[in-house]
Amino acid sequence: MHEIQQWGAEKVVLEVKRLKAGPGQSRPINEKNSVADDAEALEKAIAILRTVRNISTSALIEVLWKSVKTEWPEAPLEEFREKEGLRRWLTQVEKIIGPSELLHHATLVRNTLIHRAPDGWSIRDDDAK
Repeated sequence: MHEIQQWGAEKVVLEVKRLKAGPGQSRPINEKNSVADDAEALEKAIAILRTVRNISTSALIEVLWKSVKTEWPEAPLEEFREKEGLRRWLTQVEKIIGPSELLHHATLVRNTLIHRAPDGWSIRDDDAK
């Protein structure tokens, strides 16, 4: 009960809608195992997204935003502000959808961009340095 009180109104509304939808209809909101898992998921999501070359951060965020909104249409995602950076925006997203969902969507976005990318886009090969 204490955890629910800390969620905030938007998150409670999303969880109630998920519960009303019934089993298998939607994914649970913010299933956290530990703070370490959250930080690790955030770092992995950033690493995944940074493997995409030749796309601006704001364009990358736009694709990620659309991916998240397909499964969480009522998620109260904040607008991305370049000044505040990728990490801050992803932290906010993670608080709403959870670390597992963040990784899921980061991977979907990366794969979508890589497979649809023109010849000039590729995965960075950090080992080739």
